Amino acid sequence: MNSTRFAKFSGRGFSRRILVSVVLAGALVAAIGHAEPSAEPVPTADERIRVLEEQVATLAAELSENRISEAVPADSEFDPVWGVGPSASKVYSQDAGLSIGGYGEVRFRHDSTDDDIFDALRAVLYVGYKFSDSWVLNSEIEFEHAGGSDVFVEFLNLDYLHSDALNFRVGLILIPMGFVNQLHEPTFYYGASRPEVEKTIIPSTWRENGAGFFGRVGDRVSYQAYAVSSFEGSKFNASGFRPGRQKGMEALTNDWSVVVRTDVTAMSGLNLGASVYYGNQGQDQSVGGLQVGSLSTAIYELHAEYQRHGFTVRGLFSQAFVDNPDALNAGIKAQLVIDADPDPNKGSFLAESLLGGYVEFAYDIMPRLLPETEQSLEPFFRYERLNTQSRMQSADFDRTLKYDRHLYTVGLQYQPISQLVFKLDYRWITQQSNGASLAKQVEFGAGYVF
Repeated sequence: MNSTRFAKFSGRGFSRRILVSVVLAGALVAAIGHAEPSAEPVPTADERIRVLEEQVATLAAELSENRISEAVPADSEFDPVWGVGPSASKVYSQDAGLSIGGYGEVRFRHDSTDDDIFDALRAVLYVGYKFSDSWVLNSEIEFEHAGGSDVFVEFLNLDYLHSDALNFRVGLILIPMGFVNQLHEPTFYYGASRPEVEKTIIPSTWRENGAGFFGRVGDRVSYQAYAVSSFEGSKFNASGFRPGRQKGMEALTNDWSVVVRTDVTAMSGLNLGASVYYGNQGQDQSVGGLQVGSLSTAIYELHAEYQRHGFTVRGLFSQAFVDNPDALNAGIKAQLVIDADPDPNKGSFLAESLLGGYVEFAYDIMPRLLPETEQSLEPFFRYERLNTQSRMQSADFDRTLKYDRHLYTVGLQYQPISQLVFKLDYRWITQQSNGASLAKQVEFGAGYVF
């Protein structure tokens, strides 16, 4: 009997008693805990709301930062593509949505023949939007001279991306000629000022309304081909084509021009290219009461660049031909007479042929000084030959000697990181006919790109 009781006590009944005891003890401890005053005061409703607001603000900031980092990724991830600079190329690499970039530069110039000038030369904003894998909008908005002079849309491209080999573009298009007209971010070119040849024979920044095609053939060859509004040729003069740029602003389009460019990567580090522009530029206009005629104009340029082991060598040659410029020159002279100019033969006349070219050399010495650094320090030299009155159509209109000149630029360019550049250079300009000095300039520049 005792053994039976013991068995009953030590079996299932005992286990139940232990379980009940544990549950009751836990409930008692919990009750006592709730009965004691809390070590920390219970937050009020206002305090809880404040904490929630802080958390929401933190989350919003993190979300905004993530969105900005997606729209403005690091420049090191991008190379120039489809005729625009590295920063403007970001949009093509995005999955979709907004892309933002930009660049800017300031320049101080001491001139032996003119006032010293310190100028916030330009601040530029790139805004792109990728609607889909096929449709991309890309634009450049430029504020010149601290916004006190001009605000321009430098380009406005609506691209249809069909394939590497064939794509379509319409809008305000950068004319694909030379080095800097399409790639003009300050980290790309040497010196505080762009090469004079690419501001004169190729009047950078040169853009016109138009449409056309671009693409790549294989890994080595790229091309661009567009039909664009012609110059307003009635504004040409002895300095060349620059005054005739229409910049997409209610552009006269009685005449059209075509421009074609191709570039070839001949071997590692060596790039070769050429472009041709042709069309009538008269736009049915008159000067001094006289029709300027068709002003049929052809411009071509050849360019080459070699980069290897810290060396950079660039060269460009360009020449232009204008058919019957004396029709315009007669109008220019008639207008000078109308204006009672005391010297109607002062040499403001357009030439039949214009030419220019340059070669430049640079070497990055920083790896010699600091082998592990990503900084660069490049001494450079550029020689330019420029003549905007290379050949006149007739002796009826005089040329001006100052338009036939040599330009020499020597300087130093420092980049602490790839997106910042500081430039110091000395430039002197001489006249071809007698070697007389036309100007001596010291320039300092600083630029950024993002």
